[in-house]
Amino acid sequence: MCCSISNFNVCQCLRLSDVSSVSERLNAIVAMEEVEQLKAKYMRVDTSKLKDLLLSQAGIVDKIRKSQDQQCHEDEIKIKELTSKLATMKETLNMEAETLENENSELAKHNLYLEKLEVEKMKFSQEIKQLEAQRNNLKTKLANPNLQDQQMLEQGKRKLRIYRKLTKIQWDYEASKHSIQGYVTNGCDYIHHFCYGNQEVNEKLVDSLWHEIYLSTGESSEVTNENLQPNIPAISL
Repeated sequence: MCCSISNFNVCQCLRLSDVSSVSERLNAIVAMEEVEQLKAKYMRVDTSKLKDLLLSQAGIVDKIRKSQDQQCHEDEIKIKELTSKLATMKETLNMEAETLENENSELAKHNLYLEKLEVEKMKFSQEIKQLEAQRNNLKTKLANPNLQDQQMLEQGKRKLRIYRKLTKIQWDYEASKHSIQGYVTNGCDYIHHFCYGNQEVNEKLVDSLWHEIYLSTGESSEVTNENLQPNIPAISL
């Protein structure tokens, strides 16, 4: 009795499992049919529409390609223009750099020359100060001559009077800057003008002046009427 109940239960379990397996198979078949239906539904597309769609897409792609080609061409032109401008700017920059270098070189030369001038200026300023000091010293001496200077001045005046009386020579001191001029006279019946080129005192010049003096002492000398006045103030003897 117990064995028959047990066998019955087993048979029922087997039948239930078979039913479940069959149900799953049926569901799978239904799903596959639905997929086939959907596939068939969406695959039914008109060939002409598909062709038009492909042509439309190809046109869009072609327009994009042409636009990109045009943009690339314009970019190439811009790149060439910018490259040309860059080359011009580099050339200009090099020229300006060379000009600046030359100007700096000239400036350095001028600065060196200015330094030399500054040194010379300081040197001349020192010399001017020394000359001004000497001038002021001479002015002071002239304004307040000491006894020794007065004696030397008087001695020089006496020598000048003696030389003039002995030689009978009247010097043209203004003309002496360019030549040696003057005249010789005995104060009575002889007067003779002389003029020698500006030269240093030498033996020939001394001999010529002594000859002029000798001529002024001759008894038979003819009087020459040369109204030439001396260029120094008369000094009373």
